[in-house]
Amino acid sequence: MARRSLYDAPMRARHTLALSLALAGISGVTPGCGTSTSTPDTGHLDGGHLDGGPSSDAPAIFCNGAPIFAGAADETAEVGLTQGDTFTAWHDGDAVAYVWGFQGGTMITPTISAPSSIASPSNPCVLLDIENLEPEGGHVFEAFPRYTTLLDGTPNGDRLELVGVFDQLGNAAIPEHTPLTLDVTIRGTAGAAHTRVRIDVVSSTTLPPECIALPTHGEGCVFRSIPATGRITAIRPVTPADDVPLCPTGGADAMFVEYDLEVDAAYRACTSTPSRTALRLGIQGYLAPPMQCLTDASLEVGSTFPVTYDESIAGTCTPYSVIVPALDPCTASCTGT
Repeated sequence: MARRSLYDAPMRARHTLALSLALAGISGVTPGCGTSTSTPDTGHLDGGHLDGGPSSDAPAIFCNGAPIFAGAADETAEVGLTQGDTFTAWHDGDAVAYVWGFQGGTMITPTISAPSSIASPSNPCVLLDIENLEPEGGHVFEAFPRYTTLLDGTPNGDRLELVGVFDQLGNAAIPEHTPLTLDVTIRGTAGAAHTRVRIDVVSSTTLPPECIALPTHGEGCVFRSIPATGRITAIRPVTPADDVPLCPTGGADAMFVEYDLEVDAAYRACTSTPSRTALRLGIQGYLAPPMQCLTDASLEVGSTFPVTYDESIAGTCTPYSVIVPALDPCTASCTGT
């Protein structure tokens, strides 16, 4: 069966608004795909799970005009990962890779699966509640302890699935092998399912250890620093047609320098682009170097030099940058600082 993304933005926004109003204790909620009227309370959020007891301070939660089931949850939910059309459930101790969001957030994107009988075929809306629990003394995920929202599930045989849920865990890199217990309850209009699984959060389940050990830096835009080598392929005087910035202190002998980049052999598996050609060498990455600078650094056509290849792994900034320490001694004479 074809799968679709849950995160249709307008629908998610309407469902989330309805939920936030309900949890705030406001009756007469108008959810995204129907109309709700004030009714007697049928349950409340208590300790992470909606139970069947009456509450005087919280209304029933509605979706598409029908109340969300408020009774006990069966232990029939599953949490895992969907790849293509294949769902694989996570088990205690499994390593799970977090992903980076476009604005530098870190999250896991599980699929939540439950029996289709918890919801009406005509109303697949469910209330999802995920608690991100750490061992005693853990503080890695304390800023994002819980995620609760209303979503439309996708039928798949006798199961109802929420594919690719965004469970944000932080706004920075997560330490390798951080333990996390997911306590998950999914409630439809006809029933509820629950599960709990303990996972090991890692940065990747596919990168070799030497890649995972490489330093990363940045906030919002995050880069992995990969050792590489540059080799100069051409040196010539800058012409007006090149339209490149010159040193503020003067550019009479400015040179247009091209080089090729090759990621060091031990780290080629750490990037999908282990080589780049026809890059322009510049002081601070962009200022055309004077010939004297190249002479002082013993750089000529054929010269090789170490560089750091910073490749973007999160955010929507430049996909890569190159740091060339060989030109650092020229910075002061070039910029006048």
